[in-house]
Amino acid sequence: EGYCNSPTCHRMTFMFGPLYEHSQLNEATHTAMIEMFTIANMKTYEQLTRMIRKHKITNYEGEDVYMPHIERLRIPITFIHGEFNKL
Repeated sequence: EGYCNSPTCHRMTFMFGPLYEHSQLNEATHTAMIEMFTIANMKTYEQLTRMIRKHKITNYEGEDVYMPHIERLRIPITFIHGEFNKL
């Protein structure tokens, strides 16, 4: 694959990891991603930053509201991914 100079692609890879193979995208899809992924909810990233700094899962305010009730997460979860998914 050649080097992609799209800031959108680089931002998506930084935030989410490698999501696709460029060779599988046509030019129209690659161009449309700029519109689809330009705006990001920064509060989500602020919360992620707080969790990383605290070394635990917290809500946006930094409160430990999830782990005290871990039994509530006993639900079926299905992970779907592609053959080359690197997340």
